[in-house]
Amino acid sequence: MNYVMNVFNFFIDAGPTVMLPVIITIIGMIFGLKISRAFKSGLTLGIGFAGIRLILDFMTTNVGPAARSMVERTGVQLDALDVGWGSIAAVTWASPIIALLIFAILIVNIIMLILKKTQTLDVDIWNYHHMAIVGVMVYFVTKNVALGVGASIVMAIVTFKMSDWSQPLVEDFLEFQGFHYPRFQPCLL
Repeated sequence: MNYVMNVFNFFIDAGPTVMLPVIITIIGMIFGLKISRAFKSGLTLGIGFAGIRLILDFMTTNVGPAARSMVERTGVQLDALDVGWGSIAAVTWASPIIALLIFAILIVNIIMLILKKTQTLDVDIWNYHHMAIVGVMVYFVTKNVALGVGASIVMAIVTFKMSDWSQPLVEDFLEFQGFHYPRFQPCLL
């Protein structure tokens, strides 16, 4: 058991650029992809994530001082700098509990499908960060993994149900049969 925990901690300590490709590779193999294709998918996502982190680092290095200069010159007092979804995704995927959250969200989605409590299968693993960020925030505030996972599960259930409820409207608007759009993002104010 100690060996398993050491392997798990190694991936967590390696950070999201290593952990995310491993998670995606495992999920791909669970869904029946050949190991080469699953690994290629994971590696591609890892490279993309490394690129996003580089852009975010560049933006925070350069946009932050520009925003401070604007505040100094105009006298406007701003309390926050909105850098968009990328920073939330980076924080989420860099979380030490992200592997648990991703698997919990996926398992909840599968269980809800089996129990016929949702008609939504959210296969867009990258965008799980919308549901996982809630758990990450709860985890960082409480230092309790179970509460963090529970918060993400609640957010996932709300997301899947909102997708089901909004599906007829989205389908009618887009004139595209069977289309769901599971993007219910929490307000992070």
